Amino acid sequence: MDAKVILDWGTLAIATYAAAIGTFNFMHERRRDQARIKVEPSIARLHLGGYRLSLNVTNLSAFEVSIAEMGFIYGRGTTHGVFHPSRVSGHHLPIRLGPRANVHLFVPASAHEDSRRNLIEFIYVKTADGVIAKSSNAALEAFAQDAPTAATDSALAEALQEWGTIITSPHGYPKGQLPGEDHDSPK
Repeated sequence: MDAKVILDWGTLAIATYAAAIGTFNFMHERRRDQARIKVEPSIARLHLGGYRLSLNVTNLSAFEVSIAEMGFIYGRGTTHGVFHPSRVSGHHLPIRLGPRANVHLFVPASAHEDSRRNLIEFIYVKTADGVIAKSSNAALEAFAQDAPTAATDSALAEALQEWGTIITSPHGYPKGQLPGEDHDSPK
């Protein structure tokens, strides 16, 4: 091979490498500037027979975001059921989340009595910028198919104050023993 062919192939390789790095940097910068939220529903167990649907919301962004709306998506995603977090959570909308911060919220007890509950496909949160994060898992499916007895807000507040923590599970009904219990939940 002569020197010109080697130089042409070398130039092509360097140009291809530069284009790939440029594209990677562009995508990385663009992703860094977008709000990214993670939502994980779980079922919280307070005492035998007392449950509450809850969700953990995490801001994966490098900047602060505001959660402006939360609710359920029913059926084929055409209908939304909006709710406010239970007052016991200590939060009201909008909720400001710093970078990499998270918040644990409880769905109001009235959601356990929702007549459209069996149509729930996702639980979602929406930021003030309009970014929607939705999630579905075994806990939400269990809630949608057979909503457990809802613990009242006063029972929830009492459990949080007395125990400081509540057993939750994103995999369905939580197992484990709570203070004062002799055996696990029957569910």
